[in-house]
Amino acid sequence: MKEALIVATLAIVALVVLVPKLGGVIRQIEPGRDRTIEIQNLSNSHIDIPTGGPYVLAHCADPCRLGSWIKLYVGRIPKSGFLAVWAESGADRVWYYPTDANFYPKVEATPDVQVLSDGLKLSSAQGVHKRWTLKLALLDSPYTRAEIETLMPDHVIASHEMQIELGEGKR
Repeated sequence: MKEALIVATLAIVALVVLVPKLGGVIRQIEPGRDRTIEIQNLSNSHIDIPTGGPYVLAHCADPCRLGSWIKLYVGRIPKSGFLAVWAESGADRVWYYPTDANFYPKVEATPDVQVLSDGLKLSSAQGVHKRWTLKLALLDSPYTRAEIETLMPDHVIASHEMQIELGEGKR
């Protein structure tokens, strides 16, 4: 009986001491994986969060339609950058960022997930094709569209491609 009491006491002490330390270790390994509101929303949207390094992601509710809003997410960004976003279908390209006036959303460095307030709305210019590849690139500096097309990978902090098949109708 005395031995069982000692074992139970040791088990409780281990739980009280080790479990909080384990949580701290997990947060240090993956700070962006904490259960923030953004992470919960990402989990509910069935988007796979990359396990290491900086990332940019996009999500469109199914079915994606002309006029749909696409949410943009970033995480584990080591230094601030500028987000370029465009869509391609064959030889056709629709630019979202940089805009015609060379405006970019600026992304600040962050160890956690951020939902960018500058989401984007699928353009009616995309109505000419049903299938598109949405491309996102977090760049170290604001470049022109022509420069982005020939940019070397060492100027890209993070990138992502998302296949879009546009559904029928408008939202």
